[in-house]
Amino acid sequence: HQGIGGFGASSAQYLLVEKFLNDKRQTQVSSLDRLSSYRRYAKGVSAKRLPSGADYLAQGLEGLVLVDTKNATARKIDWPFQDWCVRAIRTTFKVPTHKHLNDKLAIPTSLLTPLVEEAILAIKNNDISVLLQAVNEYSKVLQMANLQHEGARQIVSDLNSELRHSGVSKFALKGCGALGADVIILIHERSHLSIIENLSRLKNLRHMEIL
Repeated sequence: HQGIGGFGASSAQYLLVEKFLNDKRQTQVSSLDRLSSYRRYAKGVSAKRLPSGADYLAQGLEGLVLVDTKNATARKIDWPFQDWCVRAIRTTFKVPTHKHLNDKLAIPTSLLTPLVEEAILAIKNNDISVLLQAVNEYSKVLQMANLQHEGARQIVSDLNSELRHSGVSKFALKGCGALGADVIILIHERSHLSIIENLSRLKNLRHMEIL
């Protein structure tokens, strides 16, 4: 992405070097120990918090991946919604994770965790309405907690208004990356692709289908 960063580039590089060294040494390291080592490395010397390591765990798989950082596991799950797709919309913003981890963050995990569980269950039950609701509510909770990059939040707000104005009523929007700055995820019906493409051209936004 022309040096802008994001999309787990640093963790992918780490994973590549780690695999090369482990293969060369012919060593077997547990997933928990590997995750612990990565989190200490990614934290650096100045950050006050350890990163979750979710991007690191998911790098070895493709498609939709369910990550459990507590147990250092990741597994691929199916996307059951054939008439719906997930689109990544690139912003021009990037918040370096190691700097973000230095900030004092009041993360409302008691509100966010149930929404994650709700979204996972919705995918298992093939319930797109519940999934859209969970993703949109997650985004709202982050916004209320002041955990969204202002520029990315504005893009989400603009897209939300423009999509509804264009007659699209069912969709989900959420920023991803540190403070939701790197990329915006849009879940929409495939039949609305032309509307999405027109809006992206008007706003000069790069996008691609990822699911």
